[in-house]
Amino acid sequence: MNILAPNDIEEHLVSFLMKGPESTHVLFEHLLRVRPSTKQGFYAAIRKLKKDDVIVVYKKQVSLNTTWIRSMQDAFFAVGRSYFGSSELSGLLELDDRESVSFSFTSTSHLDAFWGHAQNLIVEATSPKEPIYAYDPHYWFYVAREKTEKQLLSDIARAKRQFLMTVGGTSPIDRLIKRDFNSDELQYNMNRLLPDENYYVSVIGDYVIEVWLDPGLAKRVDDMYQATNSVDTGVIEKLQELLTLRVRSKIRITRSASKSRKLKARLRKDFFVKK
Repeated sequence: MNILAPNDIEEHLVSFLMKGPESTHVLFEHLLRVRPSTKQGFYAAIRKLKKDDVIVVYKKQVSLNTTWIRSMQDAFFAVGRSYFGSSELSGLLELDDRESVSFSFTSTSHLDAFWGHAQNLIVEATSPKEPIYAYDPHYWFYVAREKTEKQLLSDIARAKRQFLMTVGGTSPIDRLIKRDFNSDELQYNMNRLLPDENYYVSVIGDYVIEVWLDPGLAKRVDDMYQATNSVDTGVIEKLQELLTLRVRSKIRITRSASKSRKLKARLRKDFFVKK
């Protein structure tokens, strides 16, 4: 992708977004100023960039995916600095204690991309001494989107920040993932702490990110984990197919010192937490 001298539609869109998030309407107008284009071609490029995890789209607002920015940071440091600046963070950072904001999705793939995007923004806004606590019934996104998730974890470990993951399952796949968590920064534990198969939660500083997957989707994930002994191409493809389902899921991001403190106390018990 040649962003500095863009040629095709995708390159032009990424080049525009280097200046900050834009609406789809404004993006299309920008595009028309530099090259003849149709709306069909424009939206095909948007879909391709979303599929490749280059952008995040929510309510017709388009942003570069912060995970993708991080992977390009050596070459495009100015882009990273721009997107992790105050303008993008203001919506979350301006939450008062006990205030929250919720987002609904009908695409699991878009939910996952936005989830990682929001987590990155909060991580950048909080002290690196604050561990990232997470609880998943199964860390199946790690299997379905291994490249993206490993990039996230690599960035966290490189910053000497701790990522403390608890999963509720003990299936062979749950156990297999543990081998990639082998340092003080990246730790992994299997312990059923919460009853709901569709509830995921992470805590960063005073921020709590809660995700409720569609219950039917969560059951399909659990059934697959219980019926599988190893991770092969077939399993990965089946989990990736689940990301394409159009089902309703929800994210709620809350800033609450008391709620985060209680969750941290529950989630830290099985880990070494640096002081």
